[in-house]
Amino acid sequence: MSDRFPYNLPSREALVELVRRSENRPDLKDDMVTFEDLFFSPTAPEPGRSYIEMIDRTTSHKDWFEFRRLDLENPRCLGPLVSIKIMGDPTPAAIVEEINRSRRMPFGPSDVDMSDELVPTTSNTFEYDLIALSGSYAYYGKTKVQVEVVPVSQYTRYLEHGAIRYTEDGITREREHKVSRWR
Repeated sequence: MSDRFPYNLPSREALVELVRRSENRPDLKDDMVTFEDLFFSPTAPEPGRSYIEMIDRTTSHKDWFEFRRLDLENPRCLGPLVSIKIMGDPTPAAIVEEINRSRRMPFGPSDVDMSDELVPTTSNTFEYDLIALSGSYAYYGKTKVQVEVVPVSQYTRYLEHGAIRYTEDGITREREHKVSRWR
């Protein structure tokens, strides 16, 4: 089993790189291999053990590849305490984008939810469950993320459910306030 997953790459590219290293195939390219059935088979000594059916397109040879995925809850993944600040609307996409930026992670739409739906919250600070998708090649499980929503402006207007209110042009709507032109 290969335990040296290159987590600095997006999931599919990382899996191809892992196969390239483990199978001693330096010539293997992304378009030369297809991945099909993914089975998660954890054990106590190997908690992230997974199997994937791999088809080599150049030889039409099918084989099972064993590797280890990383648990999002593992401190080696995102650290012991995940706390981020986002500006604007709290959406899964905004949360993942900030994690990718601040933690140098390559999470993509095949790893975690990256929708633009608002996360229902009643305050500017909340706890979000970051959950790996079942088809992620690199990750499994879930972890808690402390999210602080930083308003765009102190005068920003919000809708009843907490989303930022925008004008027809997509500009943040602000409350009335006096702007002094004098210095």
